Amino acid sequence: MPIVRNNVASAAIDRQSITREALFGLPDDRLAECVVTAPSDEAPNGSKVGDALWIWSKDQVPTPLSKRSLNFTAIDHLPVLGMELRRCMLAHMLFPLERYADIAGLRKRCIYLTRVAKLLAEVGGVDCSFHSVSADQFQAAFDTATADLGDTRRVVGRYICELQDLGQRKVIPGYLSQVDREFIVNLSLNTFDGLPERPEFHQEGDFGQWQPLPDDYVAEAGRRWVFYLEVILPQLVSVIEQIPALEGEIAERGTGRAENTIAMYRKQVWNKFLGDIGWHDELGRDLTEMPFQTKAVFPPENFSQLIELLSVCQGALIQVLMLMTGGRVSEVETLRQDCLVPAEEGEAAIPALKGRTFKLSGLTAGDATSWPIPHRVAAAVELQQKIAAVLLSDGSNSLWVSNNRQYWLQGKIHAYHHLEVFARDHGLEPLLGGTKVHPHRFRKSVARLAVLSLTGAPLILRDIFGHADIEGTLKYILSNPSIREEMRELALDTMMDQAETVAHDLDDAGGQGADNLRKIRDGFFDKLKVPKNERAQRHRMDEFVAAQLADGAVDLKMIFPGIVCLKPKSATGLCSKDEINTAVCRPNCHNFVALPNFKEHAERTIGYLLDELDRPEIRKNPLMGVWYKAQLKDHVDLFGDLKERFAADKRLAAALGEG
Repeated sequence: MPIVRNNVASAAIDRQSITREALFGLPDDRLAECVVTAPSDEAPNGSKVGDALWIWSKDQVPTPLSKRSLNFTAIDHLPVLGMELRRCMLAHMLFPLERYADIAGLRKRCIYLTRVAKLLAEVGGVDCSFHSVSADQFQAAFDTATADLGDTRRVVGRYICELQDLGQRKVIPGYLSQVDREFIVNLSLNTFDGLPERPEFHQEGDFGQWQPLPDDYVAEAGRRWVFYLEVILPQLVSVIEQIPALEGEIAERGTGRAENTIAMYRKQVWNKFLGDIGWHDELGRDLTEMPFQTKAVFPPENFSQLIELLSVCQGALIQVLMLMTGGRVSEVETLRQDCLVPAEEGEAAIPALKGRTFKLSGLTAGDATSWPIPHRVAAAVELQQKIAAVLLSDGSNSLWVSNNRQYWLQGKIHAYHHLEVFARDHGLEPLLGGTKVHPHRFRKSVARLAVLSLTGAPLILRDIFGHADIEGTLKYILSNPSIREEMRELALDTMMDQAETVAHDLDDAGGQGADNLRKIRDGFFDKLKVPKNERAQRHRMDEFVAAQLADGAVDLKMIFPGIVCLKPKSATGLCSKDEINTAVCRPNCHNFVALPNFKEHAERTIGYLLDELDRPEIRKNPLMGVWYKAQLKDHVDLFGDLKERFAADKRLAAALGEG
């Protein structure tokens, strides 16, 4: 799903007062008086262009001052360079080269460009401008400014190139007119001798610390997750929803009493209330203990134990959400009570979670995003919403409730703790092979499952994981050293399943390829002198599959649902030589096999083509008429029973007769 970026950097600028012409040609003293941000506590009248700090209000950017301001203090004493840099920042806000820069992006540009400008002024004087800087002066300043930045040197180079592009496009007047853009690019890529090349590491030698979760762990933990979310959590909600009434009774009885008396009475009320509750399993039977190992006290006997049980259920939900969404830990921890998007009407509609993603966002508040989730998981999220609405004591809108004594009943949780504690308290640590449960292992597990089951998995995973490029996704996939072997095993299993399907359905299959396979099969059985009444037996068919299909003697490829191609890579078919061209696949090819499950599709297609050929505009069309008749003949000839069924249809005889 597309990520929506909310840009607040330019929200307060009066675009009529700072037009593109004004940004380029307005004198510095007049431009310096233009207001660039909305009023804030620190700048009641808003920040002006000439101010040392551009400050955005907390209402727009709810972060500390350092993260919602641009700081020009280091170059405030430079009258020319200072304003040239301010014009550059305004250009990014109002007239960007590609997309609008948010405040975080502006801050990065301001920090690094300010550092370079300050070094340039030390050589050229306080009154120097970008136009007066030579290539040698720029290289010296750039190398000094980026000496300790590592790969960030390339980012700073990109910011300088942006300055050049804005100047050459006449958006701003000041840029490095004596420095060639290619020179800047090469300098930022470390292609000069001044800096050592960064060593390269191959992915095969560095698989990463966190591997996908073992199948045994997911299977055993999964049973416990389901039990907590579908058996315990609904009953927990019914208990917690009675808290307001209980606390109201306690408050009424405690009016005018000492605090320790109220505390004792609260304890008595809760102990009696919880003691009277009957817990049940999924079949409605009395549940007096958990059906697996756990350190949580069950049934809970006091309020603290009740919240501890809730914490275990939250740990189960956190792990399920990580496995269902592939979300980063920050994305799951910051889910809100309004995160659940109900399924729309329709069979294919499913619920979704809306949240925020932070790692690649320029905003401290993150970017909006969403993940589809199954209905059963959505039901658990809905129950968690009800619990959070009752228990949260800090007025937050978090989906989660903390049982940490420091943040008791507040919306602050530590997902890492929940992951490790769940495995430890349920005796699942031995299944982890001496490693810990880490959020990245859930993402790696999602990557592994997708690669083994989905076509086009890298592109799908890039969208799910929110990676900036496909390389990051491929690293995730290849970080599992056994993934290649698993893919090979899966390919062999798939080939065997496909071969068995073709062999067992061969008598009812259509197409010239099916005729050829039947001849191969009959020849195989004739050679072994297998009686005809035994040839349909399972073990005999398995012999044929193992000897003639699964060992690669026949190259089977499922190219469409119900359509199998037999063409080896080096052979020639109607489509092409060597590689298969599915776009021109034809039923009259000697490699074409239509499985019985394709028959329904063929029948619908024949009916559709006959209806279309009845239309005058199709019959008169010299291209469409011929094309439809050719398709009609191909589909009718696939299956003998279909041909017999449509033989009485006069439209078929007329169409094929005319053809």
